[in-house]
Amino acid sequence: MHVQTLSLKHFRNYSETCIPLFPGINVFVGENGSGKTNLLEALVLLSLAKSPRGGGDKSWVAWGEHEATVRGWVNGKSTLQTLTLTYIHGSKQAFANEMRIERLMDFVGLLKIVLFVPEDLQIVGGSPRFRRRLLDTLIGQLKPLYLYHLNRYNKLLVRRNQLLKQPQTSSELERLLDGWDDLLSESAAYIIAARKSFIMHLKTYGEKAYGTLSQNKETLSLMYRAEGLPELQEASVPPDPLVERAFLQQLKEQLRQVFYQRRELDRQQGHTTVGPHRDDLLFFLNGRPADVVASQGQKRSIALAIKLAEVETIVQESGEVPLVLLDDVFSELDDERSGMLVQLVKKSEQSFITTASFQYLGKLKDASVYTVTRGRVRRVE
Repeated sequence: MHVQTLSLKHFRNYSETCIPLFPGINVFVGENGSGKTNLLEALVLLSLAKSPRGGGDKSWVAWGEHEATVRGWVNGKSTLQTLTLTYIHGSKQAFANEMRIERLMDFVGLLKIVLFVPEDLQIVGGSPRFRRRLLDTLIGQLKPLYLYHLNRYNKLLVRRNQLLKQPQTSSELERLLDGWDDLLSESAAYIIAARKSFIMHLKTYGEKAYGTLSQNKETLSLMYRAEGLPELQEASVPPDPLVERAFLQQLKEQLRQVFYQRRELDRQQGHTTVGPHRDDLLFFLNGRPADVVASQGQKRSIALAIKLAEVETIVQESGEVPLVLLDDVFSELDDERSGMLVQLVKKSEQSFITTASFQYLGKLKDASVYTVTRGRVRRVE
């Protein structure tokens, strides 16, 4: 899978441009603020239907404009597909081969990617929300139903939190909370089961990649921490828990009970204190918490190993090789880890790299190089 052409209209600092792209490594070189990261953002939008930067959909519309369009011509296994995402009249619209896709979750993952940005190097010691986002981004590209339950869960969570803030309790309020807890636990069970399942893939490939990086001197292990369900941390899951109804039903009932048991504490706190929105992905080096014992170099090796594992997971689950997008990360790595990063991009049929300097191009032989200057892109022949 690779993108043949990327077309932008009123997107960020691009008025209107059409960029031919090539299989293999594509490198965008430009000063900070030139627009090179915007090109990666456009590719992410074609994959995830949302920007990795946050800030709302309106933020990627060029200043003074009211609509924007990102379009990519994607060469798959045997067909050429056109993917389009527009922001118009205050909302997003997605198209595949010019046909409107009503549900964005059915658009997500048609183009599969692995994104590596400097913030990912802090994945071990940073906020748990970064690690949850890593899992959500990976699974969402492969399981549309996961996105359905994730969106549903977040909406239900908002409503439950509103009820928890009611100044007085009553039997009617308790019945309402019972109903919301039942719905919430259903989606929470699916989310947790999916995360546990995919962590097994990340564990297999990530531990192997880290062993290579450390010359097998250290061992990496991963664990999913489900808040309020300590027994689930060490528990195994069925080979495919998402189709095991008995497992999902049992997990749903456990979560429903935990939501009920935490209700009084949640009232005191004013929000729901347990559930997938509070869970975490934990890393261990030689059996000890990596966020405590790992050096900065080791933490960066873990981040790199996990990105390698993401690529392998997508290949195994979908049979498709994802695009690899690297946003100015070479400058953050030493020579050894840069070498492993080169191996990462070589695993992909197509990769995109941004950098502010030509000095890293020696590591990227046979790359297609583009200069980016104030929203203008030119290929270096």
